[in-house]
Amino acid sequence: MASIVKIKRSAVQGKAPTTSEITAGELALNTNDGKLFSSDGSVIFEIGANLHSLSVGSGGLVIANGALTFPTSDGTNGQVLTTDGSGNITFVSSAPSAATVGTNAAHTSNTKTHTAATSVVVDTFSSSAHRSAKYMVQVDDTDNSNKFQTSEVLLVHNGSATFMTEYGQVATSTTIATIDSDLVGGLVRLKVTPTSTNTVVKVTRLAVN
Repeated sequence: MASIVKIKRSAVQGKAPTTSEITAGELALNTNDGKLFSSDGSVIFEIGANLHSLSVGSGGLVIANGALTFPTSDGTNGQVLTTDGSGNITFVSSAPSAATVGTNAAHTSNTKTHTAATSVVVDTFSSSAHRSAKYMVQVDDTDNSNKFQTSEVLLVHNGSATFMTEYGQVATSTTIATIDSDLVGGLVRLKVTPTSTNTVVKVTRLAVN
């Protein structure tokens, strides 16, 4: 009968050999974890760990007995990996640098410094790009250190005209600006008319397709 050769081994979960238990080049096996170890004389390493290269066949890469399944082909330039929460990982397009929120909403900010008590366009967007928008508008009276105003605005257009409502207006003293909108040359425009000569208007827009 042929002799059976067995290397050093353990059936204890999570147990790995120490440098005092195996010498450089010697093998040790954890039969419970299915891991093979060796030593370089100074440290213990797992055989197959810290690979410099890995080639996976056309069947794709599956980790932890199917817990994670990676795509079998590369994505396109700029795509990122995402999971469906059930272990399936796929390539999807990454968010644009313009701080896209969700799939069909875009977030942007703008600042206007105005030196007259007249209407000024503080933000525009293409009517073909977005159907509606939500704004937060902040107005600072730079001639008065205690005059500030902030409002929220909801706006929608039908391709030829805009419709909006201003709500949640808060002012530190009296109202220092009014807000309006229109649609000119394919651009939806948000306009602010301050009551003071010198103002700074800051606008944050969340626009939806």
